Amino acid sequence: MQGILGINKKKPVIHIQKSEDETELHVYIGLAFFEIIPNDSKSFQFRYFVARLAKAGFSLVAIARAFGINVDTVKRYRTILSTSQNEQQLFERLLGLHCKKTKLTIEVESFINIRFKQLYLINRRDYNQKLRDEIYQTFGITISSEALRQVIAPLKKEIDNKQTTPDNEIDVDNTISEQTRTLDEATETAIVKPALIADLLENSAVAKNSFNRSDNGFSFFHSAGLLIFNLWLEKFMNELKVGVAPLLHWIYQILYGAVNFEQARYFPRHELEIYTRCKTNSVTQSHYQLGVMAYQEFDAYQQALFDANLAYVSTPHLEKNSCYFYIDGHFDPYVGNLDILKGWCAVKNRLMKGTNHYVVHNDQGYPVIVELKDCFDSFRHTIKHMIPRVKALVSHQPEVRVGLIYDRGGFSEELFELHDRSNTHFITWEVNFQAPDEKELQFTDQFTLYQEKNDIGKYKEISIEFLETTYEFGAGYKCRKFIVKRNNENSAKISSVLTNDNHVHGKTIMTYILQRWMCQENDFKYEKAHFGLDEITSYAYEQLSLKDRIQQEKGEIKALEIQLETLKAERLEVLKPLGLKILTKKKIEHIQNNASINGTLTKELQIVQQYQQLKSKIIKYRDRINKKQKALKRKEKIENNGYIRLDLRKKQILDQLKIITRNIFYNAVSEFKMYYGNLRDLHAVLRQLSQSPGFLNFQKDEVHVYLCCSFTGRAQQAVKHFLEYLNERTIKMIDNTNRSIKFYL
Repeated sequence: MQGILGINKKKPVIHIQKSEDETELHVYIGLAFFEIIPNDSKSFQFRYFVARLAKAGFSLVAIARAFGINVDTVKRYRTILSTSQNEQQLFERLLGLHCKKTKLTIEVESFINIRFKQLYLINRRDYNQKLRDEIYQTFGITISSEALRQVIAPLKKEIDNKQTTPDNEIDVDNTISEQTRTLDEATETAIVKPALIADLLENSAVAKNSFNRSDNGFSFFHSAGLLIFNLWLEKFMNELKVGVAPLLHWIYQILYGAVNFEQARYFPRHELEIYTRCKTNSVTQSHYQLGVMAYQEFDAYQQALFDANLAYVSTPHLEKNSCYFYIDGHFDPYVGNLDILKGWCAVKNRLMKGTNHYVVHNDQGYPVIVELKDCFDSFRHTIKHMIPRVKALVSHQPEVRVGLIYDRGGFSEELFELHDRSNTHFITWEVNFQAPDEKELQFTDQFTLYQEKNDIGKYKEISIEFLETTYEFGAGYKCRKFIVKRNNENSAKISSVLTNDNHVHGKTIMTYILQRWMCQENDFKYEKAHFGLDEITSYAYEQLSLKDRIQQEKGEIKALEIQLETLKAERLEVLKPLGLKILTKKKIEHIQNNASINGTLTKELQIVQQYQQLKSKIIKYRDRINKKQKALKRKEKIENNGYIRLDLRKKQILDQLKIITRNIFYNAVSEFKMYYGNLRDLHAVLRQLSQSPGFLNFQKDEVHVYLCCSFTGRAQQAVKHFLEYLNERTIKMIDNTNRSIKFYL
């Protein structure tokens, strides 16, 4: 019977049959059914079953042949089963998790991520062995080829897919794997817009008896003036298509003057229910809805609001296939008791607790993107995260090159190189610029800027003179530099502008950066006061640990130090024919002079050129290592002091909605400007009109709105003509009744 059943351990008859869906393996020994295991050689059940058979004395060759694995692998599984002290250790060792925990630390993985790219591109034969040798020399640990392969496999696949060519320059930021990216980075892929959340829809049920107003009577409404925004709101809501009911209610509340949910308590909610035919929610319910959006559907709602706003605002001006956006950073002080990081507050000119508010707007002053960042990361991390988002604004025009204008003094060689790699432009002011004597300056170009005064049609002339030169960074990087002189009525100011844009004329560059104050700066103050961009939405926070990031950056620094030593060794090899260890400036000049006299490219001159190239690279690596070490010390200090981080997701969504509301308001302002040209109180007059009470007469096909306003003189005439203009347009109620609106003063 044993021969029939195949129980002979020396020559067992092991037969494996796959299930119909091929997810399981049915194991037979002889004719006897023995066990069912997953059809996955990486699963614990599979490896544990193989180890049991091997330990029971069955033939290792027969086991390996039956399960399609190597004999050495079967031996290793048997050894693990025999030497493991407990079930947890057995589980970790069979799956290789023990190596992940004890050897492949974050620091080691960070080191591997950086060093692998260079080693793989230089030599694709023994990169694995070379990398393991470096790990042993640096960290004193030995890692098996199989364990290392788990880490480098996705990196290798990424390089092979891109067909990267060898390059000695290593982009440290691009070689970090997805698992170890910095906290400020977020996935830039397109997000599928979600369906309406069921919990939110329950509060948006239509109460037909309350909303069907078809009688010819008059009803008094405190918020009747809000209906003038329906012309622009309808267009926006058609673009939104997600979470319409609660977001529409919040926009109405913000336009009415409620800069936060608490102030919405004083909003006449029953009137809003009639405008939208949707039941509104209390302040508590609104907080709950915002929490659902922030904690369950954050990415989706962010993308939906971003797409709707992008489709709503005006397209930026193109200049030679280039379009520029402005990025503004504002510091919002925090006065709570939580121990968060401090940042520099320019208004109060001191360090204090707070967050950074970054707004990207187009050349017409319309905000498109709003980002909230704490003080854990520098501006470089923020702008690195912002570049792909800004490029997405003109993704429908791939031939257009995007530019960012930062109207502050923030620049570095690394920042300009980042824009070069991203194929984007960058314009900023030079920090600590020392203006030379005007007698030494010979301005080559001149033009005039026109700044609109308080009355439309009247402009202030600003004479601009500038000359173009070159700005050189310490490591040899160059960019365009413009010394510009602004001549106002009673004074003149000389400053310097830097850019990597080599396509457009200097006049265009000057116009871009100087017009920033003309299109948006004063508006930001209005947005804070009337749309609540500086309001605290939530006090939620998270305990932050930077241990992983510290280990990651330690690994990066060690990898860069090895590359620096490699460059130094190459420099010594280059100088060997000259019998020198270093080339002095005097020696270099001597060789260059001899070459110019002879008129030929001598061997010594070639050595000098190679030496200078290596020296430039060494300087770059030293600067990069110094910057990373400085940042590492800061993170270690943060970790030791136990700072916490504010959870800004709820505020992020509400602020994005607030800049959308701002754009709706300013679209109305741009058309009201045709009838009321006094820029001193243009916004105030329209705001008073939109917050006016009135009487509504609901008819079958129309709704007549009689606004009660106390305007006189020029403002009264402007409002009257503006309402006549609105009556000529097709303005409808956003309540699915398709009734048009007519306004009367």
